[in-house]
Amino acid sequence: MESEDPDNACSDEQLAAWPYSAWVSTAVGRLSFRHVGDTDHPVRTNYANRVDPADIRYILVRQIRKLSDATFPLLTDTLTGRSGTFAFVLAAQSDKATSRNDAKLIGRISIVPIKLYLRFLGKAVTTHPDTGIVAKVDEAISELHRLRSYGPARSPEDDYSRIGDYLAQHVPIHVEFMLARDGVVRMNKPEFRDASLGEESVNQAITIGVDYPRYLAEQAYFFLRDVAHAHQHHEPQTDTLLGLQETDPEDVEWRNRLLYALHHHVIGQRRIRNPEPLIRTQGVIAYARAFEACSTRALHPKQLVTFEADALSQSVSASIKSCEMRSLADERNSAKRRSMAIWFSVAAISILAIFVQPRLGEKDSDVFPQLFDVSVVLAHNFLILLGVAVLVPPLVSFWNWADLIASRAESFRNTLRAPQYFFPYFISSLYFLLGVMLVSYAFHVYKTLVEPFLMPFALQMIRLMGM
Repeated sequence: MESEDPDNACSDEQLAAWPYSAWVSTAVGRLSFRHVGDTDHPVRTNYANRVDPADIRYILVRQIRKLSDATFPLLTDTLTGRSGTFAFVLAAQSDKATSRNDAKLIGRISIVPIKLYLRFLGKAVTTHPDTGIVAKVDEAISELHRLRSYGPARSPEDDYSRIGDYLAQHVPIHVEFMLARDGVVRMNKPEFRDASLGEESVNQAITIGVDYPRYLAEQAYFFLRDVAHAHQHHEPQTDTLLGLQETDPEDVEWRNRLLYALHHHVIGQRRIRNPEPLIRTQGVIAYARAFEACSTRALHPKQLVTFEADALSQSVSASIKSCEMRSLADERNSAKRRSMAIWFSVAAISILAIFVQPRLGEKDSDVFPQLFDVSVVLAHNFLILLGVAVLVPPLVSFWNWADLIASRAESFRNTLRAPQYFFPYFISSLYFLLGVMLVSYAFHVYKTLVEPFLMPFALQMIRLMGM
């Protein structure tokens, strides 16, 4: 009989078999296995997600992931002969009919190093022999897709078993996992095909203070999270608050740590003056509620840390309204500045035309001598003044945009959201440097043209102001 609620409770023996635990976010408390593999983050996956007549689901996913933090990875990879690019392969099947709420996905994630990885016309090009593994996985995915429906004569289990055996024999690193309906993930420590090489790698990592098994398991979890979860209420680049946790004997502390991280993220987001991340924060609160609910069911009668989610949600709603009012006021100020800039531009051009007109008829110079002198100065420097008038609206637009960026990055105390603002400031710096380069180049090229007019223009304006 089908259970009413997802069941992810584990016995003490089962907990000991899974040293790491995590959670894949689901607001409804029931993760959809049907959509596992369908993602574009960080790049598009190649995947097959099929069921057999007994409603057993088989999933095979391949994705290329760049884990290097090098500034110029292609250059450093070429010089060192190493690469931070890997192919991650997920092969999993459900332990029972996927229509059941207590069904789980059980499988392994294989990590394949890719050397000198390039992308040419959307296809992977590499000189590393492990590329054959990627090609074999893609071939298996195509085979799973070839038959639109499986009947009693043939099941996806055969194709799935063949690629599973191949991966076990050829891939250097595997991480076993179990994904429950409520999003709870259990992960094992990585297994190395070459045990001696794996032991040497672990010992070498210890000398530099790195927990290599946990690092590999965490990367496998990030891959599983990306292919099983749509990043709807947060930026994918900042989705590190739900990291891999060490499983504790009571199965409670790791859940408390995740709840702390979720609520810390919400509290930090409230300091932002931009309503968009605050609206997304409402989704994070829904995630926290869902995780607390599923954990409470699994741990009963054990207790988790509690938060006043309703009061927090009301506080965020009030912050959203306040930000919306402030945004409206900022938009009105920006509109005023734009209007003043356009008015200035039109008025300046019109005044220029008025003052230049007497210069066109010198017969009236004796009647309006001062006006004629001013018109002479403006006429000689017409293009310079016209350029200044035209530049005012773009400068005001940049001013408004800079104010918007500054308001969104009011506080950097919450490091979880800091990357959201590094990118706009980086782009702003590039625009500024580009402007300096263009101005410098223009001054260098047109110096001979501007210099004869610049000093006389300044002297004439000083003389006219002193009249």
